[in-house]
Amino acid sequence: MGEFEKVTQKHKMNTKQYDPLGQEIPKTLDGRKVYTLSIEKGWIDTDLVNLIWGNNGVFKANSPTNIRPPRFTVIVTTKSPDTVSRETYYGVLIHDYEAATGGPDDIKNVRLECVADGGYDPGTSTSPSQVGA
Repeated sequence: MGEFEKVTQKHKMNTKQYDPLGQEIPKTLDGRKVYTLSIEKGWIDTDLVNLIWGNNGVFKANSPTNIRPPRFTVIVTTKSPDTVSRETYYGVLIHDYEAATGGPDDIKNVRLECVADGGYDPGTSTSPSQVGA
């Protein structure tokens, strides 16, 4: 898919409040868990971009509405001098794609906004010597 240098992860519980009849203090109901990712400073395979958004431009008149966009598995690897950790997000839907060119090497910098509707696995942390890093 690609490689990126920066990932912002957001885990949110969409709670709902309601007022029970005859009580002044609202109650809170558990909500749906939502996992979002913002992936920046990297590159992405252009075949993947064409798979998601097409390569002919997008026009409302000829845009198919019954095609479900592909979902992905995203593995976030974090390395520090003491540990290496891996977190996995499943069913990741890329809903926003931004690319900028420029800079000293005219490199395309890509930013993706995603939501993981298939779940999240916090994974494990290990020492770098255990994974050969």
